Amino acid sequence: MKAVVVSCAALLLSLSAVPTPARAQDPGASVPPGVGAATALPDSARHAVRARHWRPWVEFGGGWMSGPHDLSQHYQSGQGFGGGLENRISPRWALRAALDYQMVIASGPTVSYVPYGTGVYADTATAQTTGWLATMRGETGVRVVNDVWVTAGAGGGYLHSGLDGNELLLNSYYQVLTSGAVRNGWGWLWTAAVRYDFEPAPRLPLGVDARTTTLVRGGEAIHTISIRVSYRIPEGPARPPRRGGRGRGREED
Repeated sequence: MKAVVVSCAALLLSLSAVPTPARAQDPGASVPPGVGAATALPDSARHAVRARHWRPWVEFGGGWMSGPHDLSQHYQSGQGFGGGLENRISPRWALRAALDYQMVIASGPTVSYVPYGTGVYADTATAQTTGWLATMRGETGVRVVNDVWVTAGAGGGYLHSGLDGNELLLNSYYQVLTSGAVRNGWGWLWTAAVRYDFEPAPRLPLGVDARTTTLVRGGEAIHTISIRVSYRIPEGPARPPRRGGRGRGREED
């Protein structure tokens, strides 16, 4: 019995001395092409993949007409909406395409002449109508510091003044036609903005945007200012590496 125990112990020692194949590759060893490329893909390459995609964004807030004074004094602030696509081609640079809609409330004293007896009775009142400015633009943005962006661009727009064809009593007691500046029509525009991006919760990228826009039509320059909160569709999670393929992973759109 004692001989059997000794023989078993000798057999176990001999088996433990046999070298076993390595289960993990040495970190310093070279990786064959196509093997583990998904996990070895550098951050810069993953960012380059993301940068080729345009991501939707929307914004909401308010704005007002800031000039010229003889026109803006007849308008009040209103709601504004915007949306489009953004392509962050690098950590510092981005391209945007946008559609924008800004409401402005037109108001002013009006006068109407009503026949009364053998004469005419002048009746005055304050009327309100809704004007709006719809624009389309392209712009370039640069990250100047941390999460602060400065953007500038150009495009075209259409002004629906809400006063076109009306007769207003403009700061006087005489009935006069509105000036050419408040006529409806198309024009060219340029715009500039400052935006601060932040993320109050995971996958909730928000921004606060202060923008100025100038619409030029027939020699008249109409200025608007808006302040809005924006939301950009977040980037999707990375897909797991494919098995048995080329081994190249990519970010989900």
